[in-house]
Amino acid sequence: YPRKWKLGQYESNILDVTFWLLGEVARVSATYRGNPIKVCRALSGVVNSQDDYGILLGKWIEPYEDGTAPSAWTGSVKILKEYYDTERPVRYGQCWVFAGVLATLCRALGIPCRIVTNFSSAHDSEASLTVDMYFNEEGNAMENFSRDQVWNFHVWNEVWLKRPDLGTEEYNGWQVVDGTPQESSYGAYKLGPAPVLAVKNGLVNILYDCDFVFAEVNADKVYWRYRGPSKPLKLIRKDTTAIGQFISTKAVGMDEREDITNNYKCGEQSSEAKLTMMRALKLGQSCLTKHYLKQIKTEDRTVDGCDVEFELELNDQALIGESFNIVLRVRNGSLDEAHTVNGRIHLNHILYTGKNVKTIRSHPFSTRIEPNEEQTIEVPIAFDDYYEPGMDEAIFKVTTFAIIGGLDYEYFSQKDYSLRKPDVQLQLSNTPVYQSTVKVTASFYNPLPIPINSGSFQIECSGVCKSITIAVHPVAAREKCEVVFMIVPSFKGNTQLSAKFQSNELSDIEGSLSFDVQDREVNLELHDGLVFS
Repeated sequence: YPRKWKLGQYESNILDVTFWLLGEVARVSATYRGNPIKVCRALSGVVNSQDDYGILLGKWIEPYEDGTAPSAWTGSVKILKEYYDTERPVRYGQCWVFAGVLATLCRALGIPCRIVTNFSSAHDSEASLTVDMYFNEEGNAMENFSRDQVWNFHVWNEVWLKRPDLGTEEYNGWQVVDGTPQESSYGAYKLGPAPVLAVKNGLVNILYDCDFVFAEVNADKVYWRYRGPSKPLKLIRKDTTAIGQFISTKAVGMDEREDITNNYKCGEQSSEAKLTMMRALKLGQSCLTKHYLKQIKTEDRTVDGCDVEFELELNDQALIGESFNIVLRVRNGSLDEAHTVNGRIHLNHILYTGKNVKTIRSHPFSTRIEPNEEQTIEVPIAFDDYYEPGMDEAIFKVTTFAIIGGLDYEYFSQKDYSLRKPDVQLQLSNTPVYQSTVKVTASFYNPLPIPINSGSFQIECSGVCKSITIAVHPVAAREKCEVVFMIVPSFKGNTQLSAKFQSNELSDIEGSLSFDVQDREVNLELHDGLVFS
């Protein structure tokens, strides 16, 4: 579902703030301010506060009481004005917040910029072009072995630039820049500009940071089993297609998703994709890269021809507040041989960055499956099992590990799973007319089996009102939450109204509505803002 973000590059003082940031915070001298390559690279660093006391302080886990939760922000203007007024990093940001602010700064300077989302995005902390996951014999993740993670999604920016510094026109066009502080680049937390075409071609040595971006969209996901300090790691599985899914940006002129995956990578499992990966690995400098390159040149260590098949099923339509089931189907395709299957199903609550928050359930299973038989292993998960007040994200990781008795075969799978949240419904009671009052209703149903004791809506409408907060009364379990307010459009044409609901019990509920403001014959006194009923 799209997350609305008000860029506000034309708002009052935003251009002045951008010039101030370039000079006073990024310290880009006047000599280089006409070089968009240096400007964009500097802005990607100034958006975060990791090493230069920049705009936003990143935080990926609660609590957020001493600032603003990243999910509560709806636009860039409030963040930039707070930073300009206080000259202190604004608390708090996550990837889409960094990207939204960076887009505002670039567009204010006239640099074409768009926001890009990559689903199943690799964070390669070792520059190996792989994401290495280590597990013990019970299937538990050994997170202390590696900082590599797979983010449920990651958001960055693209800017449209020429690249004369590369000595060829081939890499002119879209360039990746990223303000989220993940790994340092030449000693500072900034990224790009990295030519998208160079990323697609696996040219990881092209400036700037193409190796990191390549891994984000194309890394192999490699699973290892740790069997003790005196035994070698066992390669359980490698997944060459999991990383870099549904790379998306907003379509021009409409609120639709435009898929740009083909800009970043060749078709999965195509000969071009395999050649690109080999090219990138050969250009890589990490010792881990060279070790993996040797591994994939040898035969796979897994045994082919196992008759036992596994299929994991999850209800993708479940709402937060509901119970759900983890269903593992095990089928023995052999016509004459039974098998014993021993394993475990783990359910972990994770952040969208892939970091484990807590283990919700660890369910062992052992079964004998007869020839041509199918069995179902079902793990019920109740609301009380997974819910905690202040839970910002309902994202989980389901890990399944199984050993087939009598065979040198291990099954291993991981799947991210998220519960849906309701949308805020926005409805206009009358036709929007220039400088006339419009009645608006914002509502949603509380999906939780517990009441929402306190919460608020944050309302924004381009050209109509500044960001306004509306507190709501307690909302009973499974009941409707509704507020009514008035807006007075101060200009004619198309505009967009957005609403976001935040509370301790349920957060990050949002909705939006686009509408046209019609002209009127008589011009009345200008009004701007919200009127409450």
